[in-house]
Amino acid sequence: MSEYQDYFTSLRSEVETLAKRANQRLRQLEKSGIDESSRAYQATARKAYDGLPGYTQTKAGNIAFDRRLAGKTIAELEAEKEELEKFLDPSTIHTSTVRGYKESLRKSFEGYKRSTGDKNITFSQYQQMFGDEQNRNFGYMNVRAMQKVPGASAELVQEQINRAVAEQSSTKRALGVANYVARVKEAVTEAKEATKEAASGAKLGQYLTLAKAAVKEGAKEIKQGVKRVAKKVDNTAVAKAIGKQKGGKHRKPGGRAYRKRKK
Repeated sequence: MSEYQDYFTSLRSEVETLAKRANQRLRQLEKSGIDESSRAYQATARKAYDGLPGYTQTKAGNIAFDRRLAGKTIAELEAEKEELEKFLDPSTIHTSTVRGYKESLRKSFEGYKRSTGDKNITFSQYQQMFGDEQNRNFGYMNVRAMQKVPGASAELVQEQINRAVAEQSSTKRALGVANYVARVKEAVTEAKEATKEAASGAKLGQYLTLAKAAVKEGAKEIKQGVKRVAKKVDNTAVAKAIGKQKGGKHRKPGGRAYRKRKK
């Protein structure tokens, strides 16, 4: 057997082994329900659906790395080997294995909380966002890009995803990740404005309450003042009346009229 034939046989055997490992990894991602969220899986799916060499679809409709190597040249086998090594490379393990994906999601969750300031969301809620079938169909990259918008809460992002999915269902077309991110940014701005208006309204309400209290207190003081004046007026009127009953002008003790009456 020539050196060329030895290399060819060895290369084909290596590609077949790598393809088997890669396909097992694809099935694990599908079984765990995170295939739509895995970037490595999605990249492989696009190539399989495009019919690129080295990729195929099974009878069940799943994507796979092609293990039918008969009739392929050394150049073709070398190209497929390179693609398989990229998929199985440790640097992509965080999205091509179930364990790596979950670890990546945990780091993503911590980064999400820091970037958005959403401290109330739990990891379970965050994971559910990716586990939701609708969101998976919508696409990992779309969801992740929308989550990265500063100030975007999980509820706000999910609301925008629901809106986008409903539009896609009716129009049969996608707007693209840039448009979805722009929508989230707009929604964040609107939410901030609404919060600011609510705060202003609450402050205005406090001012009105204080003003009402001040008016009430002022009215109370005015009422008390009126009572004091009225009492003073009544006392004067009574004093005059008493003076008239005694015959003569009312004088203070010691006055001329008083001394005259006394004599």
